[in-house]
Amino acid sequence: MRHCASRTTVVIGSLLVSAASLADAQLRSAAEISSGYQLQHAFDSGFAPRGWFVSGGPYVIDGIAVVGEISRNHGGRAVVDVAGLGSATPSDDTTYMGGVLWRRPARPVTVFVRFLVGARRVVFRHGMTGNAAGWSAAGPAMQAGGGIDIHFTARSAVRLAGTYLRSAGDDVRGHSARLAVGTVYRFER
Repeated sequence: MRHCASRTTVVIGSLLVSAASLADAQLRSAAEISSGYQLQHAFDSGFAPRGWFVSGGPYVIDGIAVVGEISRNHGGRAVVDVAGLGSATPSDDTTYMGGVLWRRPARPVTVFVRFLVGARRVVFRHGMTGNAAGWSAAGPAMQAGGGIDIHFTARSAVRLAGTYLRSAGDDVRGHSARLAVGTVYRFER
């Protein structure tokens, strides 16, 4: 009887510790939102716009979030040859993506990686100055990368990130690197 009581105590104690750990994980982070400034460099055309991003989403479990991102870059100076259409200046590059973010919670620096898939839309302008009328092209894209969050409070941090963007559609092809700096805020349950 004594053996059974000690086994029951161990099982109940283990369940309580597990429940407390799960509750603690849920309290740590429910969602995050991030925004900031980014620079982009297209490897194949030299297109080097600058712009902004907004991303965010809920944490499924502590450390893994389902995120969405919208970014827009503008102001490219490169002139590219577009098959059958002559020279053009890409003026806007917008992405709409969703995917997974994994982070290793730590203070004062949190490391994260992410993988996103979605769509990319590039607007082109005719001519050397890019002021004439143009057209747009869209296609599927994926983005992979990571970075660090440098915490200045328990919930707020400065985000430094680098990503690789790949477009593989018939209308929009290419690959780019992006460097971003911004802020991130995590909501707790």
